[in-house]
Amino acid sequence: MKTKALFIGTALSVLTGCATTLPTVNDIDVNNLEENQSVLIFSAGAYEACKINTVQVVVKKSENEASLGDSIGVYQLNNGYIDSFFESEYGLVYSTVLEPGTYDFWLSNTNPFFSYDEPMITESFTLKSKEIKYIGEIYGDRCGGNGDITITVHNKNERDLNYIKNNIVEIDINTVVVEPVKAIPRDDKAVE
Repeated sequence: MKTKALFIGTALSVLTGCATTLPTVNDIDVNNLEENQSVLIFSAGAYEACKINTVQVVVKKSENEASLGDSIGVYQLNNGYIDSFFESEYGLVYSTVLEPGTYDFWLSNTNPFFSYDEPMITESFTLKSKEIKYIGEIYGDRCGGNGDITITVHNKNERDLNYIKNNIVEIDINTVVVEPVKAIPRDDKAVE
């Protein structure tokens, strides 16, 4: 199952033009982070998993524009081709290594004919040197084909950090800074 998700995620990254693979917590010693490393943990959840018109959340440095070329990583929000990590609800937990700095998330649609008038979905957040931070679950309430999608952020740290604890044993979840990011209200419409 994880191999299938990794394959699909890699294929989607190549197709969206964001083919750079970011290091994950599996690629580093999380108990011995370097000065230029911090770890971001978040989850992406959805009311429904979609097969077409799926939505992605994209992380970027806060001073950069909301474009794939200026972004760092693309994460699936409601892609029905990727199995949920949880039985009772659709959700995926992500962990990635980033340089310390200030970041935010924006919304991207896999349908090339749509873009969002207001793509920004979170306020900025800061990662400090050697910090491991959990910022919450970015949650979408429907598929995003016509742009009518509402994004909220939930504090699911108990669920998500238990997933990390059970699947990535190197991380001491007691050292994780839990600081949910705030969602930015949007008008929820896309333009053709």
